[in-house]
Amino acid sequence: MARTKKTLPEDNAPGADQQARIVEAAARLFIAHGYHGVSYLNIAKELGISHSNIHYYFRVKPMLAEAVLMQVSDATLASMKKIWADPSTTLFSKLISTRDWMYDHYLEFNPGGKGGHSWGLLARFTMDADALSTPMKRVMRSTLQKIEDFIAEGVRLAVLSGELVEEAPQAGITLQITSLVSVSGQATRSGSSFDRLDDLIKWTYTSIHRAYGRTGDNQVRWVGPTTP
Repeated sequence: MARTKKTLPEDNAPGADQQARIVEAAARLFIAHGYHGVSYLNIAKELGISHSNIHYYFRVKPMLAEAVLMQVSDATLASMKKIWADPSTTLFSKLISTRDWMYDHYLEFNPGGKGGHSWGLLARFTMDADALSTPMKRVMRSTLQKIEDFIAEGVRLAVLSGELVEEAPQAGITLQITSLVSVSGQATRSGSSFDRLDDLIKWTYTSIHRAYGRTGDNQVRWVGPTTP
């Protein structure tokens, strides 16, 4: 018996492009409104397509949310690996690069550099943990663990390069920086600006540098992020 060919909705753009547009729009809406606050109708309105078009690619909402989370997770891990596993940069530079990466994402949802709107999917979905599917929870845990592993590598490299003293507690420093990354969204929400997070990153590095840096109590020169 011949298989019936599935017909694309009439308002569909080329398959891969349309699917990518749906995932991208859904990511923005999930970050802004959370899992519970987004429907297929919201996404369809954002894209100017019918909600049946979205159902063609993602039959149910958890399927779409999982696809969005996987894409964001892959992009985040690629960025964190590039920053933290680079043997040619200092711990200071790694923290600045991480800060600037966060700031770019923050600005997308808080134009002008002020505001307490959510800007990260991982942080936003953590707030909606009760709604996440088992695969999504697994991806969240795996992503956070890999970020911690990358940071641990960055700390190890700082010791190997001599930026930090050999007796520096690598596990403790890794935990301190990982915890900082984990609360980044909460810091900008509570402060309604990026300044609070920038200060937190600055003083995290300053405390590590003064306690375990080869240069001891020398003043840390810190340049804040610049709003375009």
